Amino acid sequence: MSSAALLRRCAERVHRTSCALLACALLAASLVLGAPSPACAEGNTSVRPGPGEVNVTAKDRPEALREVGFDQRLDQQVPLDIRLRDESGREVRLGDYFGDKPVILSLAYFSCPMLCGLHLQGLASSLKPLQFDAGKEFTVLTVSFDPRDTPERAAEKKKDSLARYGRAGAENGWHFLTGDADQIAALTSAVGFRYQYDEKRGEFAHPAGIVLLTPSASSTRRATCASGWSNRRRARSAR
Repeated sequence: MSSAALLRRCAERVHRTSCALLACALLAASLVLGAPSPACAEGNTSVRPGPGEVNVTAKDRPEALREVGFDQRLDQQVPLDIRLRDESGREVRLGDYFGDKPVILSLAYFSCPMLCGLHLQGLASSLKPLQFDAGKEFTVLTVSFDPRDTPERAAEKKKDSLARYGRAGAENGWHFLTGDADQIAALTSAVGFRYQYDEKRGEFAHPAGIVLLTPSASSTRRATCASGWSNRRRARSAR
């Protein structure tokens, strides 16, 4: 199966399986409450193979996806001196968003043709039913891992996500950030987010999920909501 087809399959399952993202949101709520969530314990939101599907190993993946993954990095300290730009173009430090609230970190790129958009839509829709508000009880950071992304693109994605989230004042609690390649690499390495750029397609092969960080920027949970699905394919050879 080609990398493009596998990514499409992955995105389709993200779209159909909103319960996985809801589990991620429940885990975010558990950080605010200070209690573990059984729905997402230890970041385990993997979905078992469905009828007609089999697990495949990393060597069976297309080459572009073999190094793609989302590693668990419990208690890993995220560097607070990482320099980024917010959606207005203002230079910020990652540490500016920490101190008194837990942080939900999502990684995406803003020109992604499929998976990132579904991930952000699902995250906004999953946070919406919670009684907690972004900006009050927790902070959401969406950071682009594409150094070509601009604050203008970030502002567009923020507008779309806030419209879907639909909470007053959320613009102060959900931030969309961009940065230079070295700063992005420092962040993605710290949280175990592994991705590859496909030169032929001009796109990134990447997982999808969130990282939950304490107010002191220590990783407590990684909830992967899509990358596990890229390890599965439908068994059609018998047909």
